[in-house]
Amino acid sequence: MSLSELFTVDEQNLLRLSFEFVFNHIADVDSNIDKREVLAFDNFVAKYKKFDSVIGKEILKDYNIGVMNQNYSEQNLSNQAGLRKISELLDIKVDRDTAVDFKKLLIAFGFSISNSSGSLFDHKVSHDEEDALNEVGFALNISVRDMFMTGEIQKLFLEHK
Repeated sequence: MSLSELFTVDEQNLLRLSFEFVFNHIADVDSNIDKREVLAFDNFVAKYKKFDSVIGKEILKDYNIGVMNQNYSEQNLSNQAGLRKISELLDIKVDRDTAVDFKKLLIAFGFSISNSSGSLFDHKVSHDEEDALNEVGFALNISVRDMFMTGEIQKLFLEHK
């Protein structure tokens, strides 16, 4: 499946910003995007071939962080509004399984970013990052709590680590 077969150019551009929306919402929760969070982003993108999400693979195969940063800074949506719009777009344009796979990939990505900071002696995911991750899930209409309770987020995280 090609994004261009299902989505307009504007919709494709919005989908491509999905990882930026998640990254900025979680990494900036402490007003400090650190090197470990950026490295976690790069590592996640580098492993795109392992993902089950066909949309995720399509978006990340040619991902250019510099271009995405520029496009992100030019858009007029908050992270939450952008993710809600993406969720609605997916629910309308693709089948449920495809939409859910991509939304869960975004949650796993957010968890990998939140898990990248902290120290050996601190809990790596702060309460603020946990709240931000739940906000991402809410915007995408995916229960982060259910993903944790079933072990799904841990499984996705370990697969993409």
